[in-house]
Amino acid sequence: MELKKVLGTKVLVLDALQREPHLSHFTLDQAVALAKRIGAEQTYFTHISHKLGLHREVEAELPANIRLGYDTLKIRL
Repeated sequence: MELKKVLGTKVLVLDALQREPHLSHFTLDQAVALAKRIGAEQTYFTHISHKLGLHREVEAELPANIRLGYDTLKIRL
């Protein structure tokens, strides 16, 4: 039910802590799957651990409308 509230949103922000499962955070694969399901125009992943890997290498794996967040990122709404 709650998912219906965000379907098709323009900007989505999700956490993507690491590649390995975690008790309370999405893995990278889980976050990508959810972002695709929601279908936002642009998605940013935050709460990223150093365990995820190098920023540029991770971004190269992501779909075009999904990016990693970073300090000083500004989003226009």
